[in-house]
Amino acid sequence: MNAASVAPSSVAPSSVAIVTGAASGIGHAISLALADAGYRVALVDFDAEGLERVAAERKAFAPFLCDITGIEALPGLVTEIAQSLGAPFVLVNNAAKGGGGAIADVTPDAFDGVFAVSVRASFFLTRAVVPLMTGGGRIINVSSLIGARGAAANSHYAGAKAAMIGFTRAWAQEFAGQGVTVNAILPALTDTPMTRAAMSEADIAARAAAIPMGRLALPRDCADLAVFLASEQARFLTGQVLSPNGAEFTGAL
Repeated sequence: MNAASVAPSSVAPSSVAIVTGAASGIGHAISLALADAGYRVALVDFDAEGLERVAAERKAFAPFLCDITGIEALPGLVTEIAQSLGAPFVLVNNAAKGGGGAIADVTPDAFDGVFAVSVRASFFLTRAVVPLMTGGGRIINVSSLIGARGAAANSHYAGAKAAMIGFTRAWAQEFAGQGVTVNAILPALTDTPMTRAAMSEADIAARAAAIPMGRLALPRDCADLAVFLASEQARFLTGQVLSPNGAEFTGAL
């Protein structure tokens, strides 16, 4: 699906979206796609330079510099966004911290750092946003295929991403009565700056060759799916786990 195929008429009357980790990678792509579909997008990131660069790309963008692991600041962040742009209809919990290493090599600080972003911050940001979704809303959790399949020497990251799947299924039931849908996107390994920084070109090529469609996921693969999940067409789709992975994995998620 091309994001532009979701016409602005399908955008909710409260057409404000919040995207965390918006300064690069998947978050950047989702922010662009939502803006192109008619949303005003609150870009949330702790990377000041990246945030400034991305904010200049669309008039619909509004940057909000915030380290979301400081959960005490999240209610104030949400209030500031609502006062500046309006009540949010879409929340994309995308921000993540990469991790890797065998269990014996993972320090408590490394473990806590990964969970602080994907798990703790997503939980408490969602808690702050949902009361403002009085006319319904969309929550989109960006997890990972690793969260469903697991991965050797990456168990703390896999565990954090698995928690987001659990959030999705529980929140879908908890928020259904107020018209808020909750779904998760589980991309395969995605061609982002974080991936390029962590892997050699040879390793990337080998991983791409192992995917039946012959390439890594692209940020736009997730972005187009996010636009659909945010749209009126997805109004009755909730609690679902969707994985753009090029047939790398076709089992139950």
